Amino acid sequence: MARTITTDNAGRLYVGGFFTSSTATFGATTLPQAGPGQSTGFVARLTSGPLATHAPAPGRLGLDVWPNPTNVREVWVRGAAPGQLVRVLDLLGREVGRGQMPPVGALKLKLPDQLSPGVYLVSISGQAQQLVVE
Repeated sequence: MARTITTDNAGRLYVGGFFTSSTATFGATTLPQAGPGQSTGFVARLTSGPLATHAPAPGRLGLDVWPNPTNVREVWVRGAAPGQLVRVLDLLGREVGRGQMPPVGALKLKLPDQLSPGVYLVSISGQAQQLVVE
């Protein structure tokens, strides 16, 4: 999960965060987990090439957040089991909103009125989707 984003003096973009899975892959580089059940930190430099993506596992919709980008204070979330906690995090990992998946269908997630424009993460049980608030 990305926790922070920054640039250096030359304008290169870096993302830092942690992962709890057995590995994390960044392009051609795969990092192993520090140990069973441990969070492992990372810092990755983003290049000008396209960002890697992957398709959801067969039989799963994957996490979906819309409208995205948004200029309204509510979004819809689907792709998680009923009752799961949905958290909205800023890029420093601070929680700025939350909701709970309904028994059926998508969650209508109200964002705080005072939420500043920027990039946020909608996180559910290890899945995360970037959300751009305009």
